[in-house]
Amino acid sequence: MINPHFLYNTLDQLNWLAIEAGQEKISRILSLMGKMFRIGLSNGETMIPIRDELVHVESYLQIQSIRWGDGLTYSIEADEALKELYIPRLTLQPFVENAIIHGFHGRRTGEIRIEAEREGNAPRIEFRIYDNGVGLRADWSEKKKRRTGGYGIRNVKERIAAYLGAPYGVQLHNLDGQGTLVRIVLPVIHNLEEAEEESHVADSHH
Repeated sequence: MINPHFLYNTLDQLNWLAIEAGQEKISRILSLMGKMFRIGLSNGETMIPIRDELVHVESYLQIQSIRWGDGLTYSIEADEALKELYIPRLTLQPFVENAIIHGFHGRRTGEIRIEAEREGNAPRIEFRIYDNGVGLRADWSEKKKRRTGGYGIRNVKERIAAYLGAPYGVQLHNLDGQGTLVRIVLPVIHNLEEAEEESHVADSHH
């Protein structure tokens, strides 16, 4: 476990060095990484506001955009009211990373769309992550020895199963050679007290 203060101080130092050297891109990446780490660590909270989760995934997409130039396009759509609700932290980014590393492998262009929606007053929220990459490999769900790609996704699926249980979870769909759709269904959680209750309910199901 790395000391967060050491991490932020080092990133700040690197950022100053980059600014002094006129390295704007490096400075931008370092400040985006700082944002990602702050939200990723979130003082150890398991659940964070959706607003923070979206900032986290957008910071990751901005870092990737710097590398890709104009080749990577993305959009994130969520109602303001939804952003105040809570989500298990680091739920979305692994799927976006998977799309970029595996879905767009060897390509110069790629598009990612993230949508969050709550139907009326339903007690559920659905997140959808679309990419127009190569789609899922036939063996994508098999456990791999290597920890690349599938590891982060498996981690999210297992965390949602353990923390929230059915009917919540993750589904991946092949879009007929047009990419992948990830659907993540989560309960509506207004605050950290409710988050605690949801996790206890899941425990009692097991």
